[in-house]
Order: sequence, then structure tokens, then C-alpha cells
Amino acid sequence: MLKEFIGGFTELVSRPLYFLPALLAGIINLFVMVAVSENSFNFFMQTLVLGNVPDVNLWQMPFYIINSYGQDLIAMLLGTLASLAVGFYILYVYSALIAAKEKGIVKAIAATAKKIPEILALSVFVLAAFFIYSTIAYFVFVAGVSIEAIGIILFIALLAWLVLGVYFFLMLAFTPLFMALNGTKLKKALAESWKWSPKRLLHIAVFLAVLWFLTMAVATLFSMISDFAGSDELIAGTLMLGMAVSGAYYNITFIKYFLANREKA
Repeated sequence: MLKEFIGGFTELVSRPLYFLPALLAGIINLFVMVAVSENSFNFFMQTLVLGNVPDVNLWQMPFYIINSYGQDLIAMLLGTLASLAVGFYILYVYSALIAAKEKGIVKAIAATAKKIPEILALSVFVLAAFFIYSTIAYFVFVAGVSIEAIGIILFIALLAWLVLGVYFFLMLAFTPLFMALNGTKLKKALAESWKWSPKRLLHIAVFLAVLWFLTMAVATLFSMISDFAGSDELIAGTLMLGMAVSGAYYNITFIKYFLANREKA
């Protein structure tokens, strides 16, 4: 595991231009964020700041929100889907680079364009799965609050559901890499990830936790450096560079870990 964490840094040092795909992804996501910013601002301002929600019970609340802010929610949903697709697209690009399937960043980006349909399918699946999971969690919580007689039981059920969500995430976390590196379709990739992960579940959990921490540390370092920038342009540029470097490091290390452990029993 340590080898992969170090390898992510050495890869960026030896190939400094590898931060460019992550930078491109950041710029695209920035445009996506701007595109839905009005909808997001309106939704959160009306509901959280101004409190424009009716005095209804928690069972009815989601339906009121959908009815009242449907247009804003659809825009935010599409923005989230676009960001997911961009993230997976860049993961495919880095997979082609690290696995040496493509030589050169431009060639890797161009080659990945052929896989846009499966990337979109993966993005829709992830968003739908998260929506279904969150919806179930919400209504179990509401039931626990509303039905006092079995509140404790439902609270335990909610905790179990949250733990199960973490378990499913760890079991399926490498599905995109089975698709990107092995060329398998979504259904088969899910099955392969489910079969591959159990024997190293704790290892995966520790790896992802440490990788998240290191990625945040890199981003925080650039944020601290930006405090010494002399202009708004330099501050923005430093923050954007930090986002790109941390994003590139995450993807590269994630892929290296998978490649190092893919063939292990």
C-alpha cells in the first residue's frame, strides 16, 4: 500500500503534465457549477435561509419540495450527473495513461471519447443508486421519529442501513476501473468488483481513508500557499492548480493500487 501512495507522488514528479487532465476536469466542473448556480442559490436560499417551507410533517415534506422547487432540483440533478460523468471520464483517461494503453495525454483523452456511452451509464447508475439509498434512509429516519413504539428498533435499522451502505461502497468502489482497464460492461464490472473486494475489504477501507486524507492534505497545502499570493488572479490560479494536482494524485494512486492488487487472490 505504501508503495502506491509514494508512487502517486513520484508519477506526478516524473510526469508533471499529468495534472492537466484533472485541471481540465476542474474547469469543466466549474462551468457546470456556474450553470446551475442560480438554481442552487434559489433552492437553498428559499428553504434554508428564508424558511419557505410549509408546516407539514416529514412524510409530506419531500413531495412538497419536489412540487415547489422541481425545476431547481432537476437542474441540480443534471449538474451532479455531469460532474460525475466528468470525474469518471478523467479516471478513464488516467487509466489509459497509467496502464500505458495510450501514449500521451491528448491521445488518452481522445480515445476515452469512444467510451462516453458507458461512462454515462455508470454515472446514471451511481446517481440512481445513491438516490434510492438516501430515500430509504430518509423514510426509515422519519418512521423512527414518527412511530414512537418502535422508534428504537427503527433507529437501529437506520444505523444498520448506514453501515450496509459503507459495505456496498467498499465492495463496488473499483467497478469503474474494471470497466476502464478490463473493458468490461457495467453489469459484469459490478460482479467482478463484488467478487474481488471481500478478501481485502479492510485493506481497501484503510487505503481509501488514507488516500482521502493525503488528497485533502495536498489541496490544503496549495490553499495555504495561496494565502501568500499577491492578487486575486494568483490566488485563484494557485487554488485551481492545487485542485488539479490533488485530483491527479487521487486518480493515479487509486489506479496504481488496483493494478498492484488486481491479480492477487
